[in-house]
Amino acid sequence: MMRTRKVVNDMSKNINNLNFTRECAMNYAEEMHNNGSDTMTIPDCYSSIDGNVSFDSIEYFDECKTVIISPNVKTIPEYCFAGTDIRSVTMLGVELVSFSAFEGCRELVNLCAPNVKSIKENGFADCEKLSEVYMPNLSSISYLAFDNTNITTFDVSESMLFIGAGALRNPRSQITIELGKATPFIEGLSSDIFYTADVENNRYDTINGSLYSKDHTVLYSYCQPIDEHTDILPSTAVIERYAFCNAKADKIVIPESVLLIKDKAFVDANIETLEIRSRNVSIENNAGLSRADVSALSFPNDHSYLRTAENYIINGDTLIYLKIREADIEKDLFMFPDTTPIRHIAKESICYKLNKKISVFFPNDLVQLDHDPFSHGSSENISEVILHSNISEINDEAFEHFTGKVNLPIPADNYYSKEGFLYGAEDIIFPINLARYRLYKPEAFSDEEDY
Repeated sequence: MMRTRKVVNDMSKNINNLNFTRECAMNYAEEMHNNGSDTMTIPDCYSSIDGNVSFDSIEYFDECKTVIISPNVKTIPEYCFAGTDIRSVTMLGVELVSFSAFEGCRELVNLCAPNVKSIKENGFADCEKLSEVYMPNLSSISYLAFDNTNITTFDVSESMLFIGAGALRNPRSQITIELGKATPFIEGLSSDIFYTADVENNRYDTINGSLYSKDHTVLYSYCQPIDEHTDILPSTAVIERYAFCNAKADKIVIPESVLLIKDKAFVDANIETLEIRSRNVSIENNAGLSRADVSALSFPNDHSYLRTAENYIINGDTLIYLKIREADIEKDLFMFPDTTPIRHIAKESICYKLNKKISVFFPNDLVQLDHDPFSHGSSENISEVILHSNISEINDEAFEHFTGKVNLPIPADNYYSKEGFLYGAEDIIFPINLARYRLYKPEAFSDEEDY
């Protein structure tokens, strides 16, 4: 016997202004099942979907393949359809797709949403089969909105204002983004995206798939077409954030004209040789190099203020990038480069891929240790670090992702502990939790003594 659908809303409300609740979802899914259908339609009488609705946990919804949403619904709530097996979605009135609303819909192929204006983070991430998208009024795509989909061509409308970092990525095929005359702010996408732009576009120009400013002084996104090599234009002065995100190349040459490489420019890049020829280039933080895999790095020997080698960059007396390599380890011990004094180690500056456990001796001149320097690597492969007696400032999160032992030099006469924290002369606190450290006498490290 077919069960009659129950309307659970307060019928004293406007019949065309109902809220689609979890109980509604359960009733409609059961009715779909009883009718032997694979399509769920949210009728016109509903103007909103309750934030507590998560179709992945609704009985019988796993049988649903097609969803048609009331044209009066304007917003899809967070996680609403995430992880379901739907294949097609039509939502004629929706304007906002919230955080992770369709994330992980691995069977979703077709999407028709002519009035959607904004897609929040991860909105359609990991929809691996999604290839047919109709969104002519889209104006904003947030971080990772279409990450790991099967989209191969994305036509950007002139209403587009913002495309967030990593918003479009197809790991199986190069995506072509057709900007036309559109001039959105593009925070940075993957280097496996091929751009085209109309000659009348007043903000961007594209050269062999790479995205530049109209005057060719700013590189927004580097593209390396399949089986081809792309040189960076000699007029380039600025390399934007994420410009080389996910780039895979044997060699990339940064020309002498470049004056600034912004933070995160090389995030997740895999580059055999990175040759930076500019003698006056500035690097924000470490330009994402600690989150990349760069085998060999080179700078001009006469750079105005950077001290560099194949595996490190020192800015003044601050270490901003270091790659610990197997070749730099001697008897399971790594010593920092001693070519110039290192008094400060910047945040997220050290990366490493190791196949054995090692100890790390920090520089004798080190005074300041910023937060999370070891964040990019398998911290379990570093069994201990040894700091020296000049250290005076350790960030509270310096070893947040570090699981080994920290040997800290503290003269017993000048420091004391109280409530698990360390204090120095005149009650100046050392902002570290003693539970994560072992103290030793600096004058005789070989005769360690715990305090």
